[in-house]
Amino acid sequence: MPRRKKDIDDGLDSSSEEEYESFDITEADLLAESELFAGKLHILFTKEEAYLGVFAETEADENESRRKTSEVRFVQSRAMSPTREQFQRTRAKSKETENFEQYGIGFKLLQKQGFQPGKGLGKSGEGIAEPILVKPRPTKMGLAYRNFQERTQQEIDEDRTRLDAGKEAEKAEESRPQRKKAWKKSAEKKVKITYKTADEIMKEASSFPAMQPIKIIDMTGPQIRELSSASEISSRPKETFTRLPELRHNLMLLADKATANLEHLTRELRIQEQRTKVLEQEVKMKSALLEEKENVINDFSGVFKLINECYAILTSSKETVTPSLYVFSEPFEKLQTEYEVEYEQYGLDAVVIGLITPIFKRSIVDWDPLEDPTLNLSAFQQWLPLLKMNLPASRRLATNNSKFSSQVAMTPYESMMYNIWLPKLRSAINNTWKVRDFDPVIALLEKWKPPLLPRFIYDNIVDQLIMPKIQKEVDNWNPREDKEMIHHWLHPWLPIFGDRMEPLYVIIRQKLRVALRTWHPRDPSAFTILFPWKNVFRETDMQSFLRKSILPKLVEVLRDEFEVNPRDQILDSFKWVTIWRFLFPPEVLGQVFVTEFFPKWLDVLYIWLTHSPNYEEIDQWYSFWESQFPSKLLSTPTINAGFKQGWHMINQGRILGDQTATRLTRPSQVPEAAADTSSIQTAAVPMETQTMAEDFSFREVVEDFAQEHNHLFLPAHKTHAETGKALFRFGGTVQSTGGVLVYLDDDVMFAQEGNDWLPMSFDEVLEKVEIINSNNGR
Repeated sequence: MPRRKKDIDDGLDSSSEEEYESFDITEADLLAESELFAGKLHILFTKEEAYLGVFAETEADENESRRKTSEVRFVQSRAMSPTREQFQRTRAKSKETENFEQYGIGFKLLQKQGFQPGKGLGKSGEGIAEPILVKPRPTKMGLAYRNFQERTQQEIDEDRTRLDAGKEAEKAEESRPQRKKAWKKSAEKKVKITYKTADEIMKEASSFPAMQPIKIIDMTGPQIRELSSASEISSRPKETFTRLPELRHNLMLLADKATANLEHLTRELRIQEQRTKVLEQEVKMKSALLEEKENVINDFSGVFKLINECYAILTSSKETVTPSLYVFSEPFEKLQTEYEVEYEQYGLDAVVIGLITPIFKRSIVDWDPLEDPTLNLSAFQQWLPLLKMNLPASRRLATNNSKFSSQVAMTPYESMMYNIWLPKLRSAINNTWKVRDFDPVIALLEKWKPPLLPRFIYDNIVDQLIMPKIQKEVDNWNPREDKEMIHHWLHPWLPIFGDRMEPLYVIIRQKLRVALRTWHPRDPSAFTILFPWKNVFRETDMQSFLRKSILPKLVEVLRDEFEVNPRDQILDSFKWVTIWRFLFPPEVLGQVFVTEFFPKWLDVLYIWLTHSPNYEEIDQWYSFWESQFPSKLLSTPTINAGFKQGWHMINQGRILGDQTATRLTRPSQVPEAAADTSSIQTAAVPMETQTMAEDFSFREVVEDFAQEHNHLFLPAHKTHAETGKALFRFGGTVQSTGGVLVYLDDDVMFAQEGNDWLPMSFDEVLEKVEIINSNNGR
């Protein structure tokens, strides 16, 4: 058994022996360890070596002991001295071994990844430059055996630096001067007892905010107590004296009673202070309110004084023969400028109207609104801010019997105008005004238009007074006999009436349609009558009326009366048609010329080209007809295509020369593709000109019959319950009253007879209408 193992088993300390085995780290140990980490050395331990570790007896130990006991012999060396290359390789290998021994395998791995000694880690070299040093423990050495230092020199230097820094800090602390008498025991300060009066205590208590009452449990005594305030807690120390207990007890009772009285007085003082603050605030508020009321009284005194002045003016003006509203100009101006708030607050408009009503009533006794529409106008314009009116949305005007109904009461100004001013105007319009003398009434409405005149009164004048008279005048208008154009006295009402005149337009178109049934295009009066209505009628209504009443006449005159004669050309019928270009769209008239003008014109051109043509004269004739068409018509595709076809024929004649008479095709025989006249077939409004004159519906026939007998034929905006046909009112009014309800079905007119609908002829319906109107007093 090895000696070390034996010593350990015997409990002996091997360190006490004079001779001991050395465990110092040698170069061989480090080289063996590096080979072991590099995988070059494989050591197989026996069971005893694996169990005892470094304490096992190895073969190397036996050899060592054998070497010590044997005698030393010197043998002559046969090795040759190394070359320079071998020396450098050996030196590099030893340096690698040194780095490996110092830093471990990590250093070798870093070198393979591009690390260079002396530079920092990382891609940019911003890491540490000095590696963390390691110190390998020798093989088979236990922890801390023989005080082996595993720390590296780097760690030792760092610890030494920290130790030096700590010592310097201690020296600096010791070098500070010591406070004198610091070794003495500090003397305890006695608390000085201060005494306060009751007023001082109450003053301090009142400065603290009031606390909410809380529930306090006192467990300091032999029994648990519930306290209502902290003042009931006794702060006196426990009595340790035994002398005079009765006297001490009585003194404590007196002190507690005095304390309770003092707390009560403190609470009362706080309550009184709060009450004082509230009363002071109330005094300030009442003072401000009193001052405001005084200002209101002063202002109202001024208003009352001003009203008294107005009443004095009213009393004095009653004695004058010709009173005037302008006597109130000065006081009313003060009301507007100085007392605007009081005027709104106290509703003084009733006072103002009450002052001016007597004078206003006297001033219009002999007033003729048609002669002097501006009477008192400037005064009301000046006082407009004083004249209060309700919003138009709150008013509703009754349509029956001209009675005013509203959801709210009329203001004093509205009542005065409705009951005093409006009756005078109603009398003048109903009794003396002529509809065709429109200037006075239009001037009056323009001067007194809202907001000067209340909206409901203005609408009453328009709907109940003026419109019925205009409607009656239109009903009596006869376009054949009346020498004055209807637009002369009807169009000035357009800015005032607007859409209210739509029912009148229906009557006007019916009367014009009847009058135009016997009209000839040579009569320019039709154009003169219709042209002012171009922008008045709706575009659809206007075009429908023209196509039914005017266009068939134009087609007829071009077909029957117009002739193309190069020797003696008469343009009257041609001009009768072209003048209507201001009312018809260009495409409509273009289609008329394509169907009625160009066939005749191209036929004459063909005859001319086939009978010894003079192309210079033909060119002049062609240019002449182009100049006769206005540029607006000439630019249409249909008319332009017709002239292109004529020019094509002229060019063909020049090319054919003497063979033109035999080879030139007549226009009626030219195919559309060869003549390039496809655009002629395109029209903005499709129509059949051959049957246009006969294209009248049964409804139009009924309308014409009603118009001939001075009756209206208007839609009733209802439908028949059984058939679903639209209902019409024959012989009624524009307001859809009176007359007979009828509907049309397969050219038969059915009229209402009680609850039944019976087929009737025109004469029967006309007789029924006249009976109904006579019963209604019309």
